[in-house]
Amino acid sequence: MPIAPDLATCDDCWSEFHDPANRRYHYPFLNCTQCGPRYTIVTGVPYDRARTTMARFAMCVECQREYDNPADRRFHAEPTACRTCGPQLIWRATPKEVSAESSQLAECALHAAHAVLQVGGVIAAKGLGGYHLLCRADNHDAVARLRRDKARPDKPLAILAATLDDARRMAEVSDAAARALTSPAHPIVLLPRREHGVLADNIAPGLDEIGIMLPALPLHALLATMGPLVCTSGNLSEEPIAWRDIDALGRLSNLVDGVLTHERDIVLPCDDSVVRVDHAGHVTPLRRARGYAPLAIKAGSVGTRGVVLAVGAELKSAPALLWRDQVVLAPHLGDVASPDTLDALTHATERLETSYGASPDVIACDLHPDYLSSRWAVTRAAKTGRPVVRVQHHHAHLAALHAEGVARRQIASDDTLTAFTFDGTGYGPDGTIWGGEVLRGNAARFERLASLRPFLLPGGDAAVRQPWRSALGVLTASDCVDAASMLFATQLPHETLAIVRHQLDRQLACASTTSMGRWFDACAALCGIALHVTYEGQAAMHLEALAARCAVPHKAPRYRFHITHTRFDFAPVVHALLDDVAHLRSRGEAWGSNAFAALAYAVHDAVAHAMRALAAEHAPGASIGLTGGVFQNRLLTRLAAQQMESAGHAVLTHRLVPCNDGGLALGQALIASHAHSARHVIPT
Repeated sequence: MPIAPDLATCDDCWSEFHDPANRRYHYPFLNCTQCGPRYTIVTGVPYDRARTTMARFAMCVECQREYDNPADRRFHAEPTACRTCGPQLIWRATPKEVSAESSQLAECALHAAHAVLQVGGVIAAKGLGGYHLLCRADNHDAVARLRRDKARPDKPLAILAATLDDARRMAEVSDAAARALTSPAHPIVLLPRREHGVLADNIAPGLDEIGIMLPALPLHALLATMGPLVCTSGNLSEEPIAWRDIDALGRLSNLVDGVLTHERDIVLPCDDSVVRVDHAGHVTPLRRARGYAPLAIKAGSVGTRGVVLAVGAELKSAPALLWRDQVVLAPHLGDVASPDTLDALTHATERLETSYGASPDVIACDLHPDYLSSRWAVTRAAKTGRPVVRVQHHHAHLAALHAEGVARRQIASDDTLTAFTFDGTGYGPDGTIWGGEVLRGNAARFERLASLRPFLLPGGDAAVRQPWRSALGVLTASDCVDAASMLFATQLPHETLAIVRHQLDRQLACASTTSMGRWFDACAALCGIALHVTYEGQAAMHLEALAARCAVPHKAPRYRFHITHTRFDFAPVVHALLDDVAHLRSRGEAWGSNAFAALAYAVHDAVAHAMRALAAEHAPGASIGLTGGVFQNRLLTRLAAQQMESAGHAVLTHRLVPCNDGGLALGQALIASHAHSARHVIPT
């Protein structure tokens, strides 16, 4: 029996919450059949109270009466409770101490948390699917401390706003964004930041967008009365969210001044969802979790009635189960780079299988041999005697978008789709790093039509955190490596530049790539934006933010790629960009000025025009897909869509699963199903 996702508090429950005459006034855990926890509290199926973490809370007479009444909206609302019979808040002022003597209950617990926040402290608070770290979002020092202790120096932090009006004071909220913020999922929504707002300037350094969420549960509303709060996942950087009480008390104790926890246990973690509203007003998911997962996606006929478990790649893991004619994606787990995340992967896949009473006939994973998720899949397959299907990364992106097109009835299930699959890293069948591809295919097959011109990454993965390495690779491929001395001489040691240039000359410890993600990183470095970064995609995000500030886009320089049948060559863009950068520097223009914003815009515009030319070459008049993590770039997506539509193409973008690796398991599951059924029919 499938389990529903956790949903934000409904309007009826909010009315009770705000009514002083109601017996659930300001109760942190009120809910009904329309809202509240589901996925995160279920211990077994079929779903009833005895198989949830609410089983230990015996209902009072009034709650039992509502639960038994078919005319009541709490009829068989399994998590229902009230202040008399339900879970209570607990405050631990010394997180390492777990004795009852160190704790405060109920209203006293909330007051203690408020007191810490008021003076600029940091707390951990237990939500629906895990712990959050919170501090005042208008307190620069509190935010700086949270960043330092969480080891998250630059990555944007989400904001919890008490009301929609509060959100509008911090950001520009369109009607579509307002609908997303107040939807039953209550995701974090990325919004254009207001120039003069109340937030500290270190909430989202270098970016023009901030992520805002409204209270998804009454506890959030009780905390948000303090004003806007940073509300970020309770973890250290690169770790999964803390969700077990004992784990949270251990892992978070050195980060906070106290822990606001409660008595309702969490069975499985579920982080906050993150979405953006695109240029056409469509909600596009960037992280699919609370409120969205584990909803199923109709997959149509896949040629088999067997069961496929897909584990995703390494970043933004979200495993999936193909069962009959649907694919069910578990909530976002995070990057599979530690034993903790592998443990979460094991729990999530077990939940998928238990919920549907299905054991996989085949297991799908990424083609990359060194991903921990792929190794996990191989180990699981060996234990169960099931085959493994290794799926090429960008084929999975293509298949995921194709499945969305079928689900939305934009294309037929047996049609092929031509798609630009742009991301940072994907292992190619030729052993190189792909990421700037034009593919045609569906779940059954694919062909590579064209790609970005290859260049070398000196140091391989080191280029992800050091975009200047990508820049040197691009400069070398463009026969203008000497420009590095002019651009980076004052920012990098001469010896370092000499060593890396030697690497490139001799092709030592270099990886060949067609990655569009690394190409944008290189352009950011060439524009002087980011030579070193602390999180994946930071350089490209800063380049996009700079480009979005271009005051007169039609007056920006026109850069153009050289297009052949199978390649789009960036060398002409690099030469023109270097000339313009040199000119601006010679006249003393500051990095980040309007003049440099025009160059950043020109880079995005050049990619969009190259895409138009390639679409005309390979798929005249046909539908065109945009998939892969690079299309999290809202400016590029808008420019590319405009170019495609003006040339007569229908454009398919993601609206059900993320365009990044968070949607990869959907494509993997469908591809593995086709591959396995082509060999033999799986017994029903």
